[in-house]
Amino acid sequence: FDASAKAAQEFTLTENRTFIDPFDDAHVQAGQGTVAYEILEEARKESIDFDTVLVPVGGGGLIAGVSTYIKETNPTIEVIGVEANGARSMKAAFEAGGPVKLKEIDKFADGIAVQKVGQLTYEATRKNVETLIGVDEGLISETLIDLYSKQGIVAEPAGAASVAALEVLSD
Repeated sequence: FDASAKAAQEFTLTENRTFIDPFDDAHVQAGQGTVAYEILEEARKESIDFDTVLVPVGGGGLIAGVSTYIKETNPTIEVIGVEANGARSMKAAFEAGGPVKLKEIDKFADGIAVQKVGQLTYEATRKNVETLIGVDEGLISETLIDLYSKQGIVAEPAGAASVAALEVLSD
């Protein structure tokens, strides 16, 4: 992600274009929050009660939007952030009191492999998220295989991370 984001920023400068941050932007986060709306709406339609939502964390846009919407709508629901162990940039931000750039990351779960979370995403996540957990890339890989072989679901590593987290949480 980081290399492509840098290239996009350079392109916008040389071509006099507007760069829209893929996660550290209030409008982007609000859009990501619609995922939470859909989760809550589907659960309501199906009369499903739940107390926890697992959200994969990369730059933080999805968890910022989802956690903000959920906490404003139903503050009793716990939002847990899920990071790949090789790219725990939100955990590092929590520990440092703000975003920090990781020196290196494992890019296996490339959709959530970000060296530095955004300031806005950090603030929203810090406010709304009770727990961040890490999942091993090996477990993510096993989960990808299980999703495909048992359910016919072709997932990407970032998407499988939250499913892998179920195993971590069940231990």
